[in-house]
Amino acid sequence: VALFLHSFFDFNLRIPANAVYFVTLFALAARAVDIKRYQEPREMTRNKAIVTVGAALGLIVLLVMAVRDYEGTRAFGQYGEARSRVLNIQRGLPELERSVRKAVRIWPRRLFLEELGRLYFDGALAEIQSGTEEKREALLDKARDAFLDEIRRYPAAADVYYSLGRVSML
Repeated sequence: VALFLHSFFDFNLRIPANAVYFVTLFALAARAVDIKRYQEPREMTRNKAIVTVGAALGLIVLLVMAVRDYEGTRAFGQYGEARSRVLNIQRGLPELERSVRKAVRIWPRRLFLEELGRLYFDGALAEIQSGTEEKREALLDKARDAFLDEIRRYPAAADVYYSLGRVSML
């Protein structure tokens, strides 16, 4: 139970493969309890009910995770298509921002968070060439916030620190 509750807060257990492993371990443990020879029939029925409910809950969690993963990846794919169509990042930034933010909101993968920071950074670079200093600073602040959010969620991601340094240097 503790591992199941912990999985809602620790990203590693949100990975579908780890969730499948968790459900399998749960089912094996519940089955091991059920195999005892000297149980009364009533106890066996209760244990089977517990196993069934646990397996059903595990499958529901896996299904929710799979749907979120699919929807987030789909939204990120739409962002990629929009990014390839945009010729001027300054004009296309609002649409691109909506697309990648949607992907982050659905499933905050590291890739999505990193791309959000890069998008803001690229927008700030474009503002240097042909925009205003206020817009550039606002985009740099957004890029900094996006990279800090990624660091908060994934502190071992060394390349994000580099990206944050690039933002600070600009």
